[in-house]
Amino acid sequence: MDPKARDALVARLVEIAQAATVDQPISISIFPAKVIQNAVASFVLAGSAYFDFLKACQQVLRRDDWARKFSEGCVESSVTMVLSRIVADGSREKASLYVDELLEHLGTFATEFTVLVPVENVFMSLESIALGQVTLRRITAAYIEQQLSLIAVDTVADSTDKDGQSRIEGQRETLEAHLAGKVCMECQMVAELQRAMERALELCRKTIGLLRYALPAIYPEVFLGASAVISDDRFDANGRLRSMTDGQQRARDERRRKVGIGLSGEVLHGAREVACLSAAGESYHFAQHATGPREGMLINGLTRFTLESLGVFELADLLARENLSDFERRLLSGAHWFANALVQIERENELTSLVTVLETFLAPGESDRIVNKIADGVAFVLTEDGGHRVKIRDRVRELYALRSKVSHGTPIPFTGDDLDELTSLAMSLLHRMIGLRGKFASAKELNTWIETRKLSGSWGEGF
Repeated sequence: MDPKARDALVARLVEIAQAATVDQPISISIFPAKVIQNAVASFVLAGSAYFDFLKACQQVLRRDDWARKFSEGCVESSVTMVLSRIVADGSREKASLYVDELLEHLGTFATEFTVLVPVENVFMSLESIALGQVTLRRITAAYIEQQLSLIAVDTVADSTDKDGQSRIEGQRETLEAHLAGKVCMECQMVAELQRAMERALELCRKTIGLLRYALPAIYPEVFLGASAVISDDRFDANGRLRSMTDGQQRARDERRRKVGIGLSGEVLHGAREVACLSAAGESYHFAQHATGPREGMLINGLTRFTLESLGVFELADLLARENLSDFERRLLSGAHWFANALVQIERENELTSLVTVLETFLAPGESDRIVNKIADGVAFVLTEDGGHRVKIRDRVRELYALRSKVSHGTPIPFTGDDLDELTSLAMSLLHRMIGLRGKFASAKELNTWIETRKLSGSWGEGF
């Protein structure tokens, strides 16, 4: 922190300390307030003093990107201790010293944590697989011993240190009881404990979303339905997919709900109970059905090849970078919305998420004539055949119209076939966009390129 900013922080903390209420009852009219009681001092920050305290904490977090290392709670605790010492002194004489000690402590922090986050419905025949900053791995007995050996080197220099040995044994019991045999996402984080866990969970959620993007390629019959099957009896006389019956739609929804992956505790399982009583009171029926995903993803050599073909590793590498182009940020956003669609229970939400994938690339910040822009863009990107482009364009217009009506509260029937077809289109577009990452720096460049080709009459030229 530069001297000017450091002096401003000192002055702000002194003002807050002077405004603190010490040994006085608090009037309810000056809430919100923060009551501080510790071994150094007891006081209350109320009204403007409370808000100034929050601003001071944010000022510290903004220094040198410390928000990556420290949670808000950690910084608030550290700043609180500085305030407590100033209040206890009753003067600002040592305030600069206390602030310098705080900045020194935070500035030299370099503790690294290995964070392990268990995942559900992901199974591995491989020992591990790297996905950017995350390593997906099976937690074996050998891995646990390897981690404990690192702890032993750092904390137990003397083999006669019984307390140190006892701590290691306790950690071994915990790891074996809770993680042994599971598949976990492993992250290395230089941050205080709470912030390390927060950042790891955020990164792991984004990474699990990238794996979800691959599920339709692994389970095409579940997520793509008839659009993934080439069979004449799937189409009517006009070449359109035959509409699902109500029973087929219910079966389609149930199939989707049986496949899913996620972080531990975020893939919900349960039982649906239904009681049916006859009006005449002569009979009743009670049914119980298991709910929640029962199938997931097996990571083996074939799965690795599938993930690589879909560009999952490329997207995972983007998660590890800070300076992304507009186009690269949209790739991650598109993957997020596609994965989001696959976990929706309501079809309306699934429809909205899938259309958002198309908008992410083909309608950046635009509202006028958005339907035609998206329909033309999808058709142009996915095929070089003029006749096929017309069919895709017309179909995307129909599907987008469904989303618009749903968003505006218009009752409109749409089927699982519509969603399966839109899933196929959105996945194909996302895959194509990943392949074009080196060609465009922004979505605007992509759309300008498409418009230029259309206006020059090069409708049949591909990439």
